[in-house]
Amino acid sequence: MRDAFQTFSADGINPALSLFSPDVVWYPTDRWLERAAYRGHDAMRRLEAAFSENFDDFRYEVRGIRDAQDRVLALVDMTGRIKHSGAEVSQRLGFVVSGFRDGTFRDVRAFPSWHEALKAAGPREARNLRRPLTPTAANLETRLPQLREPLSVSSTVMVTLGVLRRVRSGMWADQRV
Repeated sequence: MRDAFQTFSADGINPALSLFSPDVVWYPTDRWLERAAYRGHDAMRRLEAAFSENFDDFRYEVRGIRDAQDRVLALVDMTGRIKHSGAEVSQRLGFVVSGFRDGTFRDVRAFPSWHEALKAAGPREARNLRRPLTPTAANLETRLPQLREPLSVSSTVMVTLGVLRRVRSGMWADQRV
C-alpha cells in the first residue's frame, strides 16, 4: 500500500494503478462533495484529475502504517499548492485499505482523521489508540493523542475543491459563490 502512494506521488496515477485491483473502489471522506465512491481504474483517473486540475505538486506522504489483520490502516498527508495562487495546502487523512489479492488491493476508504479510520477498522483497533504506528523514517515521531482532533483543514480543502470544480464547469454560472 505504501508503494501505491509513493508511486502516485513520484510518477502519477497510471503507474500507481498497477497496485490497485481493476475493480478497485475508492471511498473519499464524507466531506467530499462529488461522488460517494469511485469504481475501477477509469474512475480513479477521474478522481486524480479532480485534484490535478486544481492543485500543483499534488502528492501523498505516508506517515505511518498499521496492520489490522485483513486490513491496513495508513496515516497520510495529502499536500499540494492551489493552482494560480501557489498557496500550500496539507490535509492529514486516515485510510483503511482491504481486499488484498495478487499484489493489489480493492477497497480504499478515506477518513478525515486517524481516529475515525481507527474506529472504522473495528473495536480492536479503536481500543489500541495508543499503540504506535510503524514509522516511515527513523526521525518520524507520531503522537496519536494529537491526531484525535478533527482537522478543520480537511473540510476546508474538500469544500474548496468542490467549489472550484463547480465554478470551472459553469454549474454555478448564474449564482454567487
